[in-house]
Amino acid sequence: MPIDAPKPGPGGALALHPGMLDADDEKIRRILRVLDGVSDPAVNQALLDPVRHRLAVLKPARPPRFARVLFMPLDPLTVAAKDWRPGDPAIPRSILTPIAKIVRAGLGSVGPYVDKMIAGGTADTVQAITRAGEALWPRAAEILASAPPPEDWPETGFSPALYATLAANMAAVLRRGPHLRSLALGEEIGAVETDRETVDGILRNIVDESETSWAMIARVVLVRSPRAAGLLRRIVAVGRGPDQQAKMRNAMDSGIAAVLTGLEQSAGLGEIVLGGAAGGVRRVTTLLREIENDPASARHWSRLRSIRDSLGVVCRDRAAREVKDGLVGPLARASGPPASGPIRATAQMGFEDCARDLRKLAAAARNIGDATGYDPLLRQAIDAVGSAASAGVLTPMRHYRLIEILAGSDAAEVLYLKAAAG
Repeated sequence: MPIDAPKPGPGGALALHPGMLDADDEKIRRILRVLDGVSDPAVNQALLDPVRHRLAVLKPARPPRFARVLFMPLDPLTVAAKDWRPGDPAIPRSILTPIAKIVRAGLGSVGPYVDKMIAGGTADTVQAITRAGEALWPRAAEILASAPPPEDWPETGFSPALYATLAANMAAVLRRGPHLRSLALGEEIGAVETDRETVDGILRNIVDESETSWAMIARVVLVRSPRAAGLLRRIVAVGRGPDQQAKMRNAMDSGIAAVLTGLEQSAGLGEIVLGGAAGGVRRVTTLLREIENDPASARHWSRLRSIRDSLGVVCRDRAAREVKDGLVGPLARASGPPASGPIRATAQMGFEDCARDLRKLAAAARNIGDATGYDPLLRQAIDAVGSAASAGVLTPMRHYRLIEILAGSDAAEVLYLKAAAG
């Protein structure tokens, strides 16, 4: 699968750049569909860097191209080149294109196998990505452990002396890619216990990695699977003697600090929380609790309250937008003249999805101690549904169904019995 292509001319993809920052969600999705036909990573990077926080929120399904699959284990670590400093538990995004070329050239028969696994799918094809990653990530780590700097390395903006360090750090994460993915998939299904084979795979030979690599692994674990935060203590425990264990503990601390810094930044909570709404809230809440319960992380405790407060604001803002844009606004427009009778089934499904998301988000946000603001929003949504039912936009059964989601089955039953009695 080629990862190079001629750069488009003025009328091509580069012409999409104006207005990207102000584009609405649907426009960004349309632009992504165009970019997915452009195989030059440099073009994609230049256009998408300014709106990556929006992409993290939208989580659009995108074709799993080779480079995209290759760097999945490193996604939580990539930053703009201007934001990277030596020693950071992060990877500057400008090095990804030459690194992808190195790996691709050294894959041999693994390359066509990966191509076959991901051909025709999208990035949410879980099984295909898992199988491709199991073959690709460990092999990529082997390649990066010995490959010399690529000829186009100067285009990254970094000195040749940094290549070996960056390649080794990436290799440390990639060789654990299948196990880190297993952690993430377990988090998504709410697994309480971490699979022993997964833990053993992450710990295997970890003492031979660099301090920055340890911090990077810790950062990926925390972002992808907060329930597995205890794994950080196990990493420290396998250190060879007190000196190395002290270095590992400092590396774990560095990984925690990097994650908290990401949450404190303006788009941080939006990226990690809003991308999954209620699920994202639970992940961050779990992460904060795990840090708070670990005496070794005491120096970070003062930052947790501020992050919780910010999380509460983000959640309330998200809930308010859900009510306004997903229920109140569309129902009001459908109820106004010229109203044409009950809405279509597809619209009803959208209203139900919005109502479910709102209830889940409210429940998750209450777990961070933020119990205010949600009852008025739910009442606003309930009133909008009632008004739409009175206007004939919602059939009685669709009215009851939305009330059941928003206020519970008892509230829906009261409405039903009242209508039957009337």
